[in-house]
Amino acid sequence: MTFKNFDLQFMGFEPKRKVRIFIEEQLKQIHAESPHNSYIRLYYTKLKEGTEGMITVNSQVGRFFAHEFGHDIVALTKRLQKTIRRELKAWKKSRFREIKQNQKFMNHETAS
Repeated sequence: MTFKNFDLQFMGFEPKRKVRIFIEEQLKQIHAESPHNSYIRLYYTKLKEGTEGMITVNSQVGRFFAHEFGHDIVALTKRLQKTIRRELKAWKKSRFREIKQNQKFMNHETAS
């Protein structure tokens, strides 16, 4: 499934409808938390030893990535989401830290 801002693919299997809907909802939530104009790719590949999941969030400010293995695709999706959210949260903290530093600099310059 490909939408304007994300691509979801299953290789080697097709999940049940209920599971697919769950994954799509998680993908929408990740997109809502991602930088403006991000493009998200979420791929699942069926392997002999389980399922591999990879998600990338590509944006102008950077690339965020998570990679996991598992047998239960719902649990795998939750771990991918947790990892990518942690990366996005770290980016947001650094972004706001930069904004605060720039504001302090601007305030200092205008006070001089």
